[in-house]
Amino acid sequence: MKKLRIFYSMKTGVVLLILIGILSIIGTFIPQQMPLHWYEHRYDSRTFAVIELFQLHDMYHSRWFSLLFTALTINLFLCSIIRLPQIYKKCNTSYFIGKNHIKTPLELGVIKEKLWVLGFKKFKADGNLLYSTKGKIGFLGSWITHVAVLSLVLFYFLGKIYGFSYQISGLPGETIEVFNTDLQVYIEDFLVDFRDDFSVNKYYSYIKILNAEEEFSGTVSVNNPLNYKNYRFYQVATGWATKMSITFGGEPKVVRPMYQQDFHFIDENSKVRVLDIRPDVVNNSPLAENPIIIYQLIYKNKIESMNFIEPNKPIRWRGNTIVFSQPERYTVLEITSDPTLPGVWFASLLLILGLFLSFYVNPRSVVIRPLRDGNYLIYIYSPKDEEQLIDKLIDLLKGDENYVRKSVV
Repeated sequence: MKKLRIFYSMKTGVVLLILIGILSIIGTFIPQQMPLHWYEHRYDSRTFAVIELFQLHDMYHSRWFSLLFTALTINLFLCSIIRLPQIYKKCNTSYFIGKNHIKTPLELGVIKEKLWVLGFKKFKADGNLLYSTKGKIGFLGSWITHVAVLSLVLFYFLGKIYGFSYQISGLPGETIEVFNTDLQVYIEDFLVDFRDDFSVNKYYSYIKILNAEEEFSGTVSVNNPLNYKNYRFYQVATGWATKMSITFGGEPKVVRPMYQQDFHFIDENSKVRVLDIRPDVVNNSPLAENPIIIYQLIYKNKIESMNFIEPNKPIRWRGNTIVFSQPERYTVLEITSDPTLPGVWFASLLLILGLFLSFYVNPRSVVIRPLRDGNYLIYIYSPKDEEQLIDKLIDLLKGDENYVRKSVV
């Protein structure tokens, strides 16, 4: 039986949570669910080999992550189940006898009046004992909190597995396919609202969502996502891009947007990289008034040229003519869909309930036991503030009759 404790040990749960948390952080730095060739072009060969071997490009669907998640779920589930019988027994116990008691010669009616002030209003009999109990639901607080945390962890990772999150970048006039969906996003316009000091106040993406059935237009801005069916569109970022055209021997070869830190393979050995786009090198403003494009020309993984150039001026390299257009601001949108969101809300409310019961509902019990000499013993049970409660009762009894306080051994 001791060997099985590892499956429901709290230490095991903490270790699994930390391990999964660290791996989830890695998953935030490596874009998920992109085609493998996307990673091959953006990472060196060793990093790409590690990504491919451990399925870091689709981490939340990998076998090893599923194994860790299953182990954590079993651990938290067993922790909750094993504790439930003890908590159920406490909730069904009529009363509890505290460690301390007070002996008093006061009449029973007077004692009840004093205990009424402390919140003990209804008394029941058990043989020659009288008892009053309240707040037993507080015993469920820690258990409900535990179940809520289990549910949140469960829904979080189910959301990672079955949910959807994808980022798109584009210039006005572009239509972009949303990976693994039947959606296309047409960017109608993108506007930036500046303050007087040219700092960005807000930016807006005016988009049209296209699928086989309909078209839906809307605006996305920071802190104001656009809802469409089960998807939410968030405004994430912006930056500068330029349209690059490449001709070879007078024949058009490619026309495509180039973003900051973007690159394009002309052929197997030749690559163009845009290192940076400066919108205004004269006035240092955020407006594209005096722009330059800083670029690299790479052949067989060696940099043959690195320079800057103004828009619409040709670069001739190895028979190719490369031209960058006037820079424009592009928009970055994040598209998400999480079928577990209702479950997350429910678990969050459950967590609030559990914390409320744990911190604000204190199980308390008082037992009055008559003695043969006509005196009474008053036992008070309160896990969180038993001493303080007894002190309050002593203050209430002062001035009425003599009383004796002692500890039960």
